[in-house]
Amino acid sequence: MSIHYIEHKNVRISYKIIRKNVKNINLRVTPDLKVVVSSNKRVKEESIVEFVESKSKWIYEKLKKFENVKSYDNNKKYISGETVRYLGKQHMLKVVEDKSNTVKYFQDKICIYVEDKNNFKLKEKIYEIWLNDRAEEVFKEILDDMYKKVEPYNVEYPRLTIRKMKTRWGSCNSKKSKINMNRHLIAAKKTEVEYVMLHELVHLIHPNHSKDFYNLLGILMPDYLKRKEYLDKRAVREI
Repeated sequence: MSIHYIEHKNVRISYKIIRKNVKNINLRVTPDLKVVVSSNKRVKEESIVEFVESKSKWIYEKLKKFENVKSYDNNKKYISGETVRYLGKQHMLKVVEDKSNTVKYFQDKICIYVEDKNNFKLKEKIYEIWLNDRAEEVFKEILDDMYKKVEPYNVEYPRLTIRKMKTRWGSCNSKKSKINMNRHLIAAKKTEVEYVMLHELVHLIHPNHSKDFYNLLGILMPDYLKRKEYLDKRAVREI
């Protein structure tokens, strides 16, 4: 692994190069503001540097989007009138002083009932517990629906886990028949969560990103590229 730098609009950006057994040069900008490039050992470092420099504008803009999201998250106060994103839509947040310490969802409003309206940590904890519960219920329903698409390929029904992830929407362990889904996806549209779920389910058949993998994914979900585009380009700044 080696550290390099590029500049765009007088901003110095660091990135690291990791050598892996991959066919192409892969470039990732992660939500924690890291730039990572993976490439095969046979590719000359000069070629990698040239490639990254050609993507400097894209890297700069991607980092800015993640910074905006991070700033938004840090400024969340959990007060009435604030908006939160749930299943692809912005919802008005309403905070009510009540001893029940729970959350209720009413069409376009999400209500937090809390015994102390000024206790930020308590409000955050109540809301996070509710989001976790909703993610488990919604993602399980989506898994059931998407599993029907791969069941004819003799795929074992997988174990589902949900957790917050910084760099992936989902992951799959084909040997253990286990799928991990990013909790943050509860803010995305249901159709986009379906795409991620099916993507991981297809990995139970084709563990890598081979031509066969994408061919099957396209057969099972012909519009998967449109759903993926939403997550890649828009959801980054909305979720």
